[in-house]
Order: sequence, then C-alpha cells, then structure tokens
Amino acid sequence: MQAIILDRDGIINKRMADHEYVTQVSEINYLVENIDVLKNIKKEIPIFIVTNQQGVGKGFMSLKTLNMINNEILQYLEKCNIKILKVYTCTHLESDSCNCRKPKSGMLQSIAKEFAIDLTESLFIGDSETDVMCANSVKSKSVYFGINKIEHSPTFKAKNSIELLRILELSGVTNDADIAN
Repeated sequence: MQAIILDRDGIINKRMADHEYVTQVSEINYLVENIDVLKNIKKEIPIFIVTNQQGVGKGFMSLKTLNMINNEILQYLEKCNIKILKVYTCTHLESDSCNCRKPKSGMLQSIAKEFAIDLTESLFIGDSETDVMCANSVKSKSVYFGINKIEHSPTFKAKNSIELLRILELSGVTNDADIAN
C-alpha cells in the first residue's frame, strides 16, 4: 500500500450535523475508537488527510481558525503515535466548482504529485459518498465508513471501528500486534 488517505470529519473527529461545521478547537470531538485503529497502521506507510471545509468560504470561520483546528488534530494524533504527513483542505464553496473539492480529485492529485504516491495503490477512508466518488475517480481503493446507503460502490464497507481494523489488516497495512476487541 502506497498511502492511507483519511477524510477528517467522520473518521478522525465526529461529524457535525448537516450544514454545521467544527468552527473552533473546543468543538473537536475525537472518534477514539477509530484513532485506536489508526494507531495500528505501519509507520512506514504515509498518512494524509483530505477535507472539504467550505465553512471558511461561507464565513463561519477564518482560515487561521481552520489551521488552528487542523493543528490541534495533528498534535493529538501525534500524541497517539499517528504521524500525518500533510493535511489538504478545500475551503471553496460547493458552487465554486473548483478542482479540489471532493468528489473532484484535486487534493488526491496533489498528494500524488508532491509525494510521488501511486493513488491506485493507496487506500482512502471516508464517511461520505463524495469520499468514495473521489477515490473511485483516481482508482484508489476506498473504505466507506458508515451505515447509510450510497449509490457509488466502495472497495470496502465498514460499519464500525472493528470492521475498519479488519479491512486494514486484510489490506496488509497494520502491524502484527492486535488491539483489544
């Protein structure tokens, strides 16, 4: 596996209700079970975060605040022994039709270009149909983490963190040490 690519909201921290955004550090609510799973990823496999954050474009938070939120998440993950190589963020509005907003592949293309990553040999873990669409558009393997019905087919589906761990184990990206069930 070349790389692991993670969506932020819904994978690392709890997703807010529709049309709501994490707009300050105090609103971060970590998904500890998922973070426990991510701790098992082999250290030599680079991990990236790609996240749509149109709350900036809508004026709900500044880019400075978004960077503070992302830095807090990175520091927390670092304390958990999870090293994120880089966070890619799209702050455009959905109506802007930019190339970076998922489901478009601009952020993934940037990872491939900047780090010489073969996206077809990478695994994208996300909790929305746009994440699956984004992964599919570059032929990455995808994990849909959720229980809602989606139209686009991911490579794998995980309803919970235990299923996510099993998928990572089957993909050969975890250490041999097992976590407590």
